[in-house]
Amino acid sequence: EWSLGLSYWYLGRGKTMNEEQRFILISNRKAISQDLLVGDVFSYFQSKFVLDIDEVELIKGELTSREKAEKLVETLLSKKRNFFRHFYKSLKFAEYYHLCELLESGMDDVESSDEDGSSSSDDEDSDVGDLPKVETILRNGGVPQIPQIFVDRQQCIQQIQDALNALEDDIGWVVFHGMAGSGKTLLASDGLNNEPLVHRCFPGGIFWVNVGKVDNARLLMKMQNLCHWLDNDGLYRTPKNVEEARDRLRILFSLEHPKSLLVLDDVWSDNVLKYFDVRCRTLLITRNPAIANTLSGNIINVQIKETLTFSQSQQVLALWTNMEIKDLPEESNSIINQCKGSPLAISMIGALLKGHKNRWSYYVKQLDEQKISKVKSKLSYDYTSLYDAFAVSFNDLSDELQEHFEKLSIFNESIGIPVETLSILWDCDEVETEDMMDELIGRSLVTSNTSNEDDEKKTCYFVHDIQLGFIKEKMTEKKKIKGFHQLLIERYLERHGDFKDIPDDGYIHWYLISHLIMADDVTTAVQLMKDLFWLQRCLDFTSPVSLITQFNSLLDAMSSSSTNYQESVELLSDIRRLIGAHSHLFASEDDKMNFTQLALIQPSSNQVFKIALESGKTKLKEKSDSVFYQWLNRPKEIQDDLTLSIKVHVDQVNCCRLDHSKENPTVVSCGSDHLVKVWDSVNGKILSTLEGHSDSVNCCCFSSDDKRIITASSDCTIRTWSLMNETELKCLRGHRSDVLCCQCSNDDQFLCSASVDSTVKV
Repeated sequence: EWSLGLSYWYLGRGKTMNEEQRFILISNRKAISQDLLVGDVFSYFQSKFVLDIDEVELIKGELTSREKAEKLVETLLSKKRNFFRHFYKSLKFAEYYHLCELLESGMDDVESSDEDGSSSSDDEDSDVGDLPKVETILRNGGVPQIPQIFVDRQQCIQQIQDALNALEDDIGWVVFHGMAGSGKTLLASDGLNNEPLVHRCFPGGIFWVNVGKVDNARLLMKMQNLCHWLDNDGLYRTPKNVEEARDRLRILFSLEHPKSLLVLDDVWSDNVLKYFDVRCRTLLITRNPAIANTLSGNIINVQIKETLTFSQSQQVLALWTNMEIKDLPEESNSIINQCKGSPLAISMIGALLKGHKNRWSYYVKQLDEQKISKVKSKLSYDYTSLYDAFAVSFNDLSDELQEHFEKLSIFNESIGIPVETLSILWDCDEVETEDMMDELIGRSLVTSNTSNEDDEKKTCYFVHDIQLGFIKEKMTEKKKIKGFHQLLIERYLERHGDFKDIPDDGYIHWYLISHLIMADDVTTAVQLMKDLFWLQRCLDFTSPVSLITQFNSLLDAMSSSSTNYQESVELLSDIRRLIGAHSHLFASEDDKMNFTQLALIQPSSNQVFKIALESGKTKLKEKSDSVFYQWLNRPKEIQDDLTLSIKVHVDQVNCCRLDHSKENPTVVSCGSDHLVKVWDSVNGKILSTLEGHSDSVNCCCFSSDDKRIITASSDCTIRTWSLMNETELKCLRGHRSDVLCCQCSNDDQFLCSASVDSTVKV
């Protein structure tokens, strides 16, 4: 009845499976559901856009592997398009050859329709006309726009496109490398501006991330932003650490964006790179190709031709000055020779000449004089032509703009500076600030990035690290750095009156403590970090990781200070521990914990409690509708202190076991995210992530010698892993349904498992 019902229901539904194909699937559904583990074919289906995220979740929601396979067949039969061919290919891809034989006769109908030309609508490439234009894909993906002055370097672009084409059928890495200022970012952007390439290889979209030099806190923020970007439906919680963020990205790219491209621009460290190894198609842009040595899988290296040819350099100058190449004066040859073909250096000189076409000789002379610059000789970069060109560009600024540009030396090159922060530092209104930044952008001295947040455009500015290195060295020589940090702090106070009244501008709550330390005002920083109202605003606007990083920086500064901060060190350490132990409560997007309330449930002898009590009373005087609660039976001392609260899994945690060490044991945990995690019970650091299961991992345990880990999963397998090598040793297949439990004997000679299939196996 079920078979006939489905057959009649599908009649007349357009380009669905034909009668023969439906009959083959329905008549063989028992064999398919008995042998097929749906996790083995999910990746293929998602790469071909056969299943959407809702359908995947619906299938995974079934209790047993057999029910999941039946749900998959039912879903394929309900499709308005004929995906019989994809099902056959997915089985072949996963090496279910005996199931392929059952579907073989149905493939004859597919082949015959191909000969008639009628199956083109069934192929994924037939929908290209429905895909968005490449300009829309690039804009939505944050790909930098090509500037008006841009020379076509076709050979480099062709190299990039050839490498990206190799990612069409498989995940892998394209490593695009070259020296600073050689135009890597713009060439990569131009290489992606190819509609057939994008639609064929990356129909899932392009996602561009500017990484730069980052610490763990900034890295986590960038990864969190990428997770939010990819999670269109808001199905997942915000990751709390970089390990969790990496695992989340793997899931998001696998399930929601299987044929997309992740672009990592300006990556400096292999330590950062390992957290972006998320098994997707990736374009890596870097100065140092050696950082890719730790990567695994398909890796394609593309080295940029780092300098422009003489004719290309002439073309850049001609475009900037709106002249024909044949009309360029002889001085242009000297400028090109002194810039040594550097695209950035020539662009900076060209930007200067744009408004002063009669200054060719003047800028040649300026470049000659900069060759003996004392500043240049002390810089850590060996890009002399860039520094020469930058010095000329800097000296050509008006006195006012030079003073403003010098103040940018207090910022980090990888951190976007909001216009609100610049307007405070420069003591200008935001419109005037934007006008001055536009002038600096026009001179190739800074770049900008505009994003939409809450339907409002937000612009941040970046200074290239070479230019920033130049200006920082120059300001250090003049001993101005400390004064600029003090100036920023003073002007924030002038604008807002009190630190606690500063609104969220996307910057100051992240970096105020750093500026106070650099301004040699550790005492103010200490008082601020004792203020629970300030801490609450930081937790509201930043993240627990950022705040803990600020505490660590401040405690380091206090230890090296000549002032005795012993009492404050103990208090700040207690506050840091309190935030760390409850970081999951502050990282939640909804119903964030109030820090004062959290401190009020600490024992009455705790210093943090005493400060919270005073802060709560002050808050009640200021705002009568505030409410705080206290325990009536609060213990005098901490009796059962929670030392660590971490999120190592992105889905339900099913099991957690300690090894046999008496002190500081290692922990293994597993969850519904298909992952097994090994971590340090003292600090929560992830030691290993074991991947191999294709479904929920239900149980895990250590062997008696703690050298191996055993896991049981809903994919019907039991796996043993080497803890030392982080590799899978053996995969045991015997159960016919979800395996719920596993345990080793004390002598490690036997392994026992229990399953939904009603069996226990030894």
